[in-house]
Formats: sequence, C-alpha cells, structure tokens
Amino acid sequence: MLDKTMTACYVGSVIAAVMLVWQCEAKAGDLTDAAAQIETDIETLRAQVQAANDALGTQAGLIATNNNTLNAIQATLAEQGLAIDTLRQRVEALEQQEPPPPVEEPEEPEEPPTEIVCTTVSEVEPGQSPFPGSDNIIRGPSTRIEAEDFDLGGEGIAYHDRDNVNTPGLYRSSEAVDIKSSSDSSGGQYAIGWGYTDEWLEYTVCVEPGIYDIELRVACGVASCDDPAHDGLDVFLDDVKLGSVDIPRTSQTWDGAYETVVMPGYLISGGHKILRVQFNSQPGDINWIEFRETDTAVNHPPTDILMCSEIPEDNPLHSEHCE
Repeated sequence: MLDKTMTACYVGSVIAAVMLVWQCEAKAGDLTDAAAQIETDIETLRAQVQAANDALGTQAGLIATNNNTLNAIQATLAEQGLAIDTLRQRVEALEQQEPPPPVEEPEEPEEPPTEIVCTTVSEVEPGQSPFPGSDNIIRGPSTRIEAEDFDLGGEGIAYHDRDNVNTPGLYRSSEAVDIKSSSDSSGGQYAIGWGYTDEWLEYTVCVEPGIYDIELRVACGVASCDDPAHDGLDVFLDDVKLGSVDIPRTSQTWDGAYETVVMPGYLISGGHKILRVQFNSQPGDINWIEFRETDTAVNHPPTDILMCSEIPEDNPLHSEHCE
C-alpha cells in the first residue's frame, strides 16, 4: 500500500515538474518575442532621433543663413546711415552759405509784326479761279487789274450778265460778258462794255494789308450818266460793300474818252479775297481797277471796323488806324 502511495507521489512530482518546465519554456518564448519587439521599437526610436537631429541641423543652417542676412542688412543700413549723415552735413553747409545771385533770364526778342505776303493767288470759292495771266496780287505802290480779266467760273459764279452773249465777241468769246476794244489813252487793249443794272464781275485777289485808294477807269456815252439820281458802280470785297462811285458822262458816244474815278483811303486787311464790281442803276464801261497805296486813311465805317477785326494787333496798321 505504501509502494502505491509513493509511486503515485513520484508520478505526481514528475508531472508537476514537466508542467513547470513546459510553463517555463512558454514564458521564455514570450520573453524572446518581447525582446524582439523592444529591439524593433529601439530601432524606430533611433531613426526618429536621427530624423530629429537632421531637422535640427537644417534649422540650424537656416538660422545661420538668416543671421548672415540680418548681418548684411545691418551693415547696409549702417552704410546708408553714414551716407545720410554725410548728406545732412552737406545740406547744413550749403544752408550756411550765401545764396548765389539770381540768374537774369534773357529778354525774348520782340516778334516782328505779322505780315501777309502774297506770292500767288489761290482759289477762294469752289469752281471759281483767277483768269490765267492776270496780275491780281494787290500791293504797293499800285496794282492794276484789267476789267476784262474777270475770274473763270461762268455765269452766276464769276460774273452776271443780262444775256448769254459776248456782243462784240472779242478777247473771251466763250464768256457771256460784253468785251469791247479800247482806245483809252491810259492803256489796255480791251474794256468791259455796255454794263447795266445788277450786272457784276468778280476777281480773286490776294491783298497785302495796307491803305489804298481804289481807282476805276470808266466811260459813259449816254445822257443818263449825268442824272444824279442814278448810282454808278458798287465795289465789294468778300461781300462787304466798300463804297460806290458815279460814272460820269465822258463823251457823246460809247467809243469816246475814259475818266478815272477814285474811292480814297480804304484800310484793307490782308489775305485772299473776292473783289466784286457791280453796276447799279447807271450804265457804263470799265477799262481797269487799280489799287494805289497811300498814307492817308479816310474814315469808312462800318468797313473800317470789319477790316480792323481782321488785322493782327501787332501790325502797325492796327495801332495806327484801329485804336
């Protein structure tokens, strides 16, 4: 009985030992796994520490670079401060000096009076132009315009005649203006003949400003020329009536002598203009129109007002006759 009991105790001890060994081995395996995990964690931490060190190194480099930049900026500011101090010292030195004397500006030379110098005669009205070869530049001492050298352009533009026929057919036969031969002692081969009421002739001219006597060489061979109720010729410049003259009876026939009638002392502004000679209620012939420069101006309102408005103030004519 004792042997069985001892055997049972022995077997139990062996089994307990085996179980203990098995438990120890299991624990040992667990410890090995734990040790491996710890090693892995250590490596991970080591990598993280290295990364942190690298980041710190980068930050340290950036800090060093920024420090260098700040140092450079401080140096530049210091240099600029020195430059500003230098400029301030120069300004203070200049302020202590006496100011230089003022520089006198040279006087501008007076501009010469405005003058209009005519070299050619240009078209003023569309479709109307000077007759070729006519001397229509009005200047001193005198300019003569032959009456038969009226403008080109035709009826209603360059002239007006009561019929469409050049009765004698002389000189400009294609124009409906009566042109006759002239034996006037003052010159001129042709003249305008048989002028009647409201007939007119125009001439494109270029005028140099001045005071002019306007002379017209006229003739009349009928008794009505002596009638004081009849007006002779009206003279216009750019549709402005300058004045009128009577046509005296110069002979007993239309082929007789001529006389010169004068419109004295007209102040005329310069430039291209249209001259018109118009028959009023008195018949007559015209040989020429002449502008003769003079020093004597005659009061011709309102013509003078208009002419003065066109003459520049720096022209002596304006100061002498318009003020």
